[in-house]
Amino acid sequence: MEKNSKAEQVQIRLVSKTSKYELPDTPLVVPTELKRFGLSEIVNHLLSNDPIVPFDFLIEGEFLRTSLYQYLTSKNISTENIITVEFIESLKPPKSLSNYDTDSWISSIQIASPNLIYVGCYDSTIQLWNASNELEASLVGHTGSVKSIISLNNSSESSSGSKANNVELLSAGIDQTTIGWIKSNSSSDSSLEIGYVSYGHKACVNGIAVSPDNSHFITCSTDSTLKLYDTEIPTEDSQREIMENGIEGLPTVSKLLSEKLTKKSKKSKSASSPSNLIKVPKSTFTGHIGSITSVAINSSSKNTFYSGGFDQSLRSWDAVTSDNVSTKVCDQAFLSVDYSALSGLIVSGHTDKFVRIWDPRIDDSSVSSMSLSGHTKYVGAVKWSPNSSYMFASSSYDGTTKVWDVRSTASSMFNIPSKGKSKSKEPGQLVDKLLALDWNHGMLASGGESNELFIHSF
Repeated sequence: MEKNSKAEQVQIRLVSKTSKYELPDTPLVVPTELKRFGLSEIVNHLLSNDPIVPFDFLIEGEFLRTSLYQYLTSKNISTENIITVEFIESLKPPKSLSNYDTDSWISSIQIASPNLIYVGCYDSTIQLWNASNELEASLVGHTGSVKSIISLNNSSESSSGSKANNVELLSAGIDQTTIGWIKSNSSSDSSLEIGYVSYGHKACVNGIAVSPDNSHFITCSTDSTLKLYDTEIPTEDSQREIMENGIEGLPTVSKLLSEKLTKKSKKSKSASSPSNLIKVPKSTFTGHIGSITSVAINSSSKNTFYSGGFDQSLRSWDAVTSDNVSTKVCDQAFLSVDYSALSGLIVSGHTDKFVRIWDPRIDDSSVSSMSLSGHTKYVGAVKWSPNSSYMFASSSYDGTTKVWDVRSTASSMFNIPSKGKSKSKEPGQLVDKLLALDWNHGMLASGGESNELFIHSF
């Protein structure tokens, strides 16, 4: 005969890691029929909160989504034990702000500020959108699809106290180049122009990561290599060195440099057009087999970065020595990786519909810390919360974006279906593949094959 949960009681110890919510370390006797809302009432009463604050509750790292009785029964935990229950402020569900129609597949997104979003597109352009749903500019420079963009506005400031070399944005693409964009002389505050073009890869450049001080960036490519560049605007002398030494993978250097520049004397002080400036890598990193899909900087360590690829490996690198410091593997290709300085963890998206969490500090080559299921198709993009060491988001080819908390991995905290205006879909149907994701400035943005940029507040 099933026990009556209403007649059951259990001792719980309520704890919080937030100092303003600290409670006496004294067990309370409560009915096991209580769920989240009943426990929240108790906490608010003990704290004398006015207004009332909604709370969530964790037991042994798992969010309580049932009654205490159901939880204890499922875990085979006796009611005679004293149960430690951690409480945290509840998050409000993400709220849809707007959908932007970009007229092209979206490959990459960067929320540079509350009023400026960069969008990398498959039509070879980079679009600049403001908070009023207005397209402020469209940057033209790549000769093929843009695969990755990164805003230096989101990075730390250099030691001199200003953004390195006034480079505002980096973009990489299928044309095997990475472009550094600088402020233009036009009247538009958001308008950018080409500062330099970086060469060196022999195939599509899939991703970019910028060092914490903005002094260097790292690219990953389908050619199985990663390359390190500085962010400085190239000098005339450097251009002559390129002319003399050549660029790996390029047959004719002279086609990349203006004839006017090559004829100038070394003493000439006049600068070439920014669009003629060329950059070559300082270092090349080898070790992956096959395409490298994503790269992420350890923003807590100046010289460490990570990469994931089709060879099913997650690799740690030393930027100074070019050494592959460690390699972790799973049985599925990596599509995206992101590092959190707040938690020290790496999140990755894969072709088996799983999201995986890795701790690079653990010397274990074959086991991820966690594997999270919930998506039904490839997980093409992942992004840590900029403010929480526990939360991250993932976007999938299944047309959904999910928000997760590593303290409770049984299911996602929020599921955000992307229902757009795609002509190939019936009203209310999920859009096709989501390929891009960013989380910053209180906004969560995603996009992909439907040409639409989905913005949610968070």
